[in-house]
Amino acid sequence: MVAFLIPGVSTALVILVRHIQGINDTSILNSVVPGHPVSNLILGILTYFSVAAVVPLVLLLLARTGQKPSSIGIGVPRWRADIWPGLGLAGAAWLAEYVLIVFAVVLFGQHSSLFNNASVGHVPAYYVIYALTTSITTRWPRK
Repeated sequence: MVAFLIPGVSTALVILVRHIQGINDTSILNSVVPGHPVSNLILGILTYFSVAAVVPLVLLLLARTGQKPSSIGIGVPRWRADIWPGLGLAGAAWLAEYVLIVFAVVLFGQHSSLFNNASVGHVPAYYVIYALTTSITTRWPRK
């Protein structure tokens, strides 16, 4: 029950803080609380914790059926079974991307308006905390 309660409560808390701070525009997706960087960082982390809410439920269900967490891939990665295939997939994706880029340039090179030229803006240095929290949440639990 807690696993399904946490995402709803964290989303409600984000909506409440946005309402209290006078932000009524629901179409803004990039920022939880625009103009308030500390609130944005804390609420962004809190919102992402809903990803980890299902982990205890999954571990409970596995324990009830007698399975180990390693049966669904939770554990220490092994070179032969995990890391080499992962590196192979990453290399294949990289190679496929460059093959597609060559064809895209040949086919659409004269029509630069078809490509997205949006640049990435400046990301504040304190977002390293958000990235670390997201990484830890996604990798947890590890045996």
